[in-house]
Amino acid sequence: MKKIISLVLATLIPVLFFAGCSSNQSKDVDYPVTVEGVTLNKSPENVVVLSDSLADVILKMGYERKLVGRSDQVDQKDLLVLPSVGDALQPNIDKIKELKTDLILSEAELSDQFKQLCDQNNIPFIKINKASNRVDFSRLYTDVGCATSGAKTGYERGNAKSQDLILEIDDIIRRIPQTSIPITACY
Repeated sequence: MKKIISLVLATLIPVLFFAGCSSNQSKDVDYPVTVEGVTLNKSPENVVVLSDSLADVILKMGYERKLVGRSDQVDQKDLLVLPSVGDALQPNIDKIKELKTDLILSEAELSDQFKQLCDQNNIPFIKINKASNRVDFSRLYTDVGCATSGAKTGYERGNAKSQDLILEIDDIIRRIPQTSIPITACY
């Protein structure tokens, strides 16, 4: 009897493992996804980033291949090859449309007029707030991940990257000697 149970389990485990790894299941889990109140039904391929700090997050997560445009304030060396869509607070909607943009990411609240133009052109606009603490730092990364790669894949990658960065920061803090002597400097 034990041999029969072992044989059945041995044949079922690989079947269950491969069934759980199918690409169709992953796509079903990833989309639709809602980030900051905006629902995306499919993975964006042409993203415009208006915030330099969000651009840093995108670079850290390895999603720069999805970027097709940037604001003037996004000045990372790797992203300077992307066309500019103007100022981060007043981007040029015509330039954004020319790039066939299917997602705009920003940390700034933009005008209602700009948001209406985005709605009229079916271009989702997501305002992702800056992080203010460790938990919020993870939220920032998972929001960017979900917006660019979906609910499961993006969330997991964003969470992993944020935790890696938090560990790096903690390692640096541990290396700094603790002292009760105030540090002063004179010029």
